[in-house]
Amino acid sequence: MALTEAMSVGLPAIGYKSAAAVNELIENNETGFLVNDGIEDFADKLNILIKDKDLRIKFGKNAVIAMQKYSPKLVYDKWEIEINTILNKFKNI
Repeated sequence: MALTEAMSVGLPAIGYKSAAAVNELIENNETGFLVNDGIEDFADKLNILIKDKDLRIKFGKNAVIAMQKYSPKLVYDKWEIEINTILNKFKNI
C-alpha cells in the first residue's frame, strides 16, 4: 500500500525486479526503476534520480496516471458490482 500511495502523489519509485507486487506496480523506465537484487543497481538508479530532476518529474507524473486504476472510486465500484452479483445469485436460489 505504501508504494501505491507514494506513486499516486507523484513520487518516482525504485524496486527490485524480484519483489512480487512491486514488480507489477512499477513500470521500468516509465514510473520508476526496477533493479536487480543487491545494492549496486539500486544505488546506481537512485543516483540517477538524485541527479536528474526532469526524470523524477516525468516518472512522478507517469506514476500518478498509472495509479489511477487503484483509486478508491474505481475499486469501490468494482467491489459493489461483485457484491451485487453475489447477492443476485442468492436471490435466485
